[in-house]
Amino acid sequence: MSGFFYSFFAGKYDARWLAFGLLISCFIHYPIWLEKWEFGERKLYFFRNLPLRFMQKIRLELLTILMLTLPEIILILFHGRAIESNSSLIYLIFFWLGLHPGMNALCHLAQVKQQYNLLYFAFFGVFLAIIFGFNLAILALVFLISFGYSIHSPLRI
Repeated sequence: MSGFFYSFFAGKYDARWLAFGLLISCFIHYPIWLEKWEFGERKLYFFRNLPLRFMQKIRLELLTILMLTLPEIILILFHGRAIESNSSLIYLIFFWLGLHPGMNALCHLAQVKQQYNLLYFAFFGVFLAIIFGFNLAILALVFLISFGYSIHSPLRI
């Protein structure tokens, strides 16, 4: 991310360049989400049979999400002071906080359906949405909704 911020301030880029950097950074975290999914599905198999309420599952997921997103949030806040628009900074943070739960949902869907090409479609779909200036808050909301749908079952961790 530091390289994206360096080039952002050196050139005449807008916030889409930083959103692209966040997208790449999130997809670099995919092996971590895959390991978490395998741990939950295979090693915690017994605990999957215990029903949990939706809010309990969100609370359990929040710690992992915060551990992965906090360093980049600090970096965005530190370097984001020089971004002209405060709304762009808020959208970038919200986009970053939505990407990781969306990646968790995508990991679950790709593993359950055994369709790994979904990762390519998701990356290039979000990439095109960023390039064409789609609102980052709406993208983050879509990711959060897909995450909520992926954990809505009471019998899934």
